[in-house]
Order: sequence, then C-alpha cells, then structure tokens
Amino acid sequence: MKIILVTETFGPKGFGVGKVLNGLVKLYGCNQVTYKILAPFVDDPENLLAEHENALVPYWEHKFLWHPKQQEFFEEEISYFAPDLIHIHGVFTNIQHSVVKAAIDTSVPLLLSSHGMLAPWLWQRHSYSYSFVKRLYWNLWMKPVLRKVSYIHAITKIEATHLKQEFPAIPQILIPNVIDLNQIAEPSEKQSPEKFFVFLGRLHPVKGVDLLIRAYYQAHLGDSWQLVIAGPDFNPTYGQELRQLVVKLGLSDHVDFIGPVYGRQKYALLSKAWGAVVPSYSEVVALVNLEAAAVLTPTITTTGTGLHDWAESGGLLIETDIDSLTKALQSAAAWPLDERLRRGTQARAFVQERYSWQAVGPRWIKAYQKIASEELG
Repeated sequence: MKIILVTETFGPKGFGVGKVLNGLVKLYGCNQVTYKILAPFVDDPENLLAEHENALVPYWEHKFLWHPKQQEFFEEEISYFAPDLIHIHGVFTNIQHSVVKAAIDTSVPLLLSSHGMLAPWLWQRHSYSYSFVKRLYWNLWMKPVLRKVSYIHAITKIEATHLKQEFPAIPQILIPNVIDLNQIAEPSEKQSPEKFFVFLGRLHPVKGVDLLIRAYYQAHLGDSWQLVIAGPDFNPTYGQELRQLVVKLGLSDHVDFIGPVYGRQKYALLSKAWGAVVPSYSEVVALVNLEAAAVLTPTITTTGTGLHDWAESGGLLIETDIDSLTKALQSAAAWPLDERLRRGTQARAFVQERYSWQAVGPRWIKAYQKIASEELG
C-alpha cells in the first residue's frame, strides 16, 4: 500500500498532532506501507530520522501555508507517487483545500483527520467578530471543498458527533490517539514519588492552566506541596497572565514555570510527580495522560480531554470546573503511598490495553485497506 500523508508540520518534537504523525509513519514502516510526507514545516530538522527525511517533500522553497502553485504541486506529487490513499491532517489552511482540489479528478480516496479543530469550545472562546469571520471562512471556503473527501476520522465519540454536524453525508472511522509504549521504558524501580503535581503542555487557554492555578490555590495543600508547570509559551499573552495570576494569589513559592521539556527529561519529570494534571477545556485524547501513565504516574483529567473511560485507569476523571478540580487535587494529595503506586501501575496496564500503538495500530491498517478497497470497487 502507498499512502501520501499531508500535514502543516512534521518532525520529532511535535506536540499533539505531531506525536500522532510520528506514530503513524512508524506504523507504516512496520506494515510494509510505502509513504510520502508532504509538509512545509519541519521542527528540529537536525534530529529527523533518515527514513522520514527520505520520504519528506517540502511544498516549496519559501515555506508558507499558502502558495500560488500549491494545487499544482499536489497534482504533480499525486500523479508521480500514485498513492492508494491520501491522509490529510488539519482543516483550516489552504494546504487541505488545495490537496482535496488536486485529488478530486483522480480515483484516489481521501481520509481527513481534523484532530479536534472543529470542537465547539474552540469556536466559542474568541470574540464575536473573530468567531464570525472564522465561521464565514469555514462555511464558504473550506467546508464545501473538504466535504468531497471519502472518509472522516474521529478520535473520540464526542468528536464524531461534532464532525457529523459538519460532514453529515461522509462515513467515519473512529480510532483514538495512542502512544508507543515500547518507546517509554517502565521505571525499573518503583521510586517514591515527590509531593508535586505537574502540568505538561502548551501554555494556551484551551489547556485550562489558569483553572489549575486557581484550583491549586483553593485546595490549600500545604507548604510541602508544589505545582510544576512545564511547557512552551504557545500564547505569550496567556503565559504572562498565568505568571501574574500566580503572583496575585501569593503562590510564587509554590508554583514553578520551568519551560518546555522533551524526551528523557519529560518522562523523568512525569515519573517523579505525585500526579499529572490535564485540565483542558477541549481536546481529543490528551496524550500527556497516556505518557504519564506509561511511567506509572496517575493523572487528573477532565471530560474535555476525550478519555471517557479514564476513571478505569486509576486516575481521576472530572468535569472542567474549579470546584471539581480542587476536590480532585485534595483527594489525590491524600492518597497513601501504596495507593499512589497501585494507581500508577494500573494506569500503565490500562494504556497498554486500550491506548497503545501495539493495541490500536492494526485498526489503522484495516481502516486504510477498507477505504482503499472501497474506492477501487
């Protein structure tokens, strides 16, 4: 099977979508799938794996999300590579628009993954004027073209419902975001976790970091506890507001902003924490929950992260509000050490069974085969 993967950015460091893409291309390599990656941006190109570099085709010399010859580029690549399927990631740039138009007159089936970008919360959080313009752009420019894809990929049942409203006539596949447990070693010794909670992710309003800071303040856990916030200032204004909030609440001695962490440093931080907190308002399977579980750390997460069954993992699943998060922090902080360790062990086993590439990867291959064979038929 030959697949073209179309995305806005690709590389070894990526958050969210980037992690999913790295998992997919590794899955391709393990299942005799020949692939080509079409992406204008590459993060951390110095550490790009050789097999990915050979498959990666930049759109053009000047790497923008729009280019006058964008559609022509896609037409040439589709004609030359002759894929069995094109998997498109994202829904809001001219990249997705152009590749669909380029493929319309071919027999190549198109699979679209929106990665939660059409969640209602993301429409509602902006000003009326911004949301109006964005919705107008979506309804008049993007949606009419994207409705010509063959299949829609939903990550969760909640996202499937949202996507059905935008693409009512297009069939769906439902496959969750997962992680590769083989790449995350289980701690060899059950070390005693330290008394801190950690947030790990982009500092962006959708992540609910302000909610976490306020809940931590309300929880009154005592001087022996800390809150560590690790992640890049994706939204610098929001990041500054968070730091000001910490000062305003008198938490400067108990809340640490340590910036982004990656690789071994990230997993070392997660494994030392008493618990990870993922308080997002809207997300499709927040992968940090899975990564924390992989190193035996239970998490507190919200129903907005798409993990409807997370209460079975040994972690805590709550609504996205300050009182629920406050109570969850207090509850987790009160766990005896043996219970904390038991919950961590339970979390990794849960991810192994339901949210690992080892368990879910075959579903992707079957889905690709099904979509390609239907188009041929």
